[in-house]
Amino acid sequence: MKKLKKTLSLLQKEGIPTFMIMPVAKCNLHEVEKVIKFCEKYGVFKLRFFTLINMGRAENIFNNESLSIKIFQNLKYS
Repeated sequence: MKKLKKTLSLLQKEGIPTFMIMPVAKCNLHEVEKVIKFCEKYGVFKLRFFTLINMGRAENIFNNESLSIKIFQNLKYS
């Protein structure tokens, strides 16, 4: 985490836009707000979320971890 914070600070100092991508599943839904605040604090230009797709490494966990689109629509960010 220390390296990430330092790298983001250096990129921001040089005016280079940064972005982060977060896969959201049942197991990390509670961390969404923390990630948003982290991105705001460290000047991340863009943050994108995506749900699991039933293929590749997610095939084994898809049925237990996938979220419906309604959950995303109902998320409230301050």
